[in-house]
Amino acid sequence: MATVSEQKSNLLQQFNETRTRTLKLVQTLEKDDFVVQTAPFMSPPKWHLGHVSWLLEVVMSKTISNYEFYSQEFSEYLNSYYHQFGEPHDKDKRGLATRPTVDQVFEYFHMITNKVANILQNDSLDEKTQ
Repeated sequence: MATVSEQKSNLLQQFNETRTRTLKLVQTLEKDDFVVQTAPFMSPPKWHLGHVSWLLEVVMSKTISNYEFYSQEFSEYLNSYYHQFGEPHDKDKRGLATRPTVDQVFEYFHMITNKVANILQNDSLDEKTQ
């Protein structure tokens, strides 16, 4: 059986690979492509990129005492249907939102990536987190 340290190392590697793969999925898009919503039941790439980071914040809020979300504005826009975290932005109108900007969403993506990586590298995980 792997030690906790080995498990954390493996998890960190898988996490980094997933985040890298996520960025590769959108690397050929132009900035304008990130805001296009082609149908009411679809969401723009900007939203998806932010949403996968926001979900990590949801997990951290459940496992880290006194965790504060990065931004109320981001939480409202990136929330899909979790009413306990506020009123979600209308799915069919996600492409109409000019804020957060694409650059802000990328900054957020990298900030959350670094925060999770730091937790996996440096913090001791309690039973609830493990």
